Amino acid sequence: MYYNLTDDLSIPDRWYLDEIYSSDGEIDIWEYNSIGPITVPDARLTVDVSYDGAPLDITFAGFDVLIGSSKVKELFDKEEVELLPISIKQIPTAEFYVIKILKEVDCIDREKSDFTVWEKDDPIRPDLEGEFSSFFEMVVNPAMLAGYDIVRVKGYNNAIIVSDNLKGKMEKLKISGVLFESV
Repeated sequence: MYYNLTDDLSIPDRWYLDEIYSSDGEIDIWEYNSIGPITVPDARLTVDVSYDGAPLDITFAGFDVLIGSSKVKELFDKEEVELLPISIKQIPTAEFYVIKILKEVDCIDREKSDFTVWEKDDPIRPDLEGEFSSFFEMVVNPAMLAGYDIVRVKGYNNAIIVSDNLKGKMEKLKISGVLFESV
């Protein structure tokens, strides 16, 4: 079984994190929420707490960049995820990481899913013609995900798919901040 990993916005008094940045200049935020390895800046990455509250083990920061506490270090396969140290400005001694997903898979069952795609003449994103723009119901093809614990969806990489195996590990460690939507 597979799940779409989503932000748990129902947690009362939780924190919210802003966009990540580097003290040595601007970074390309899209590198951090898309697939593949990245060029890590010389200066440490930092993120500000935009709304004070209880820290979470996994937080979707600005532009849906995943930030994880030290509890996530042992969850992920190094072939699927790169963990990049990041400082939380308001609690600089805490151990947190950007969770950079390295794989994307064309795993959507187009016959069973209900979705829209970007059109050629779309006024917002004509450059994404033919790619998914939204889902009303997402259904994945499990055969395409065999052997993966965490991936982004090809053509819709703001969706993060996790395996039942990884979900079980996260639940066992009581990882806070995320929900699992069956797909």
